[in-house]
Amino acid sequence: MHTDKDNGLSFCDPCVQGKLARCSYDLTGDIRTKPRLELVHSDVCTMETESLAESKYFVTFIDDFT
Repeated sequence: MHTDKDNGLSFCDPCVQGKLARCSYDLTGDIRTKPRLELVHSDVCTMETESLAESKYFVTFIDDFT
């Protein structure tokens, strides 16, 4: 644990490292597919503000087709 001398807050090293931004993926990688929908990336995201239908999440799907 480290303490910030300016405001007296304590920081846990693993927690700080877990919140660090990561490098982006290489967009020119070898993993590109020929047939459509052979490799699909998906993610579930939360929204700060609910939609009109009171939805709190949305899902994205990205086809790795070239």
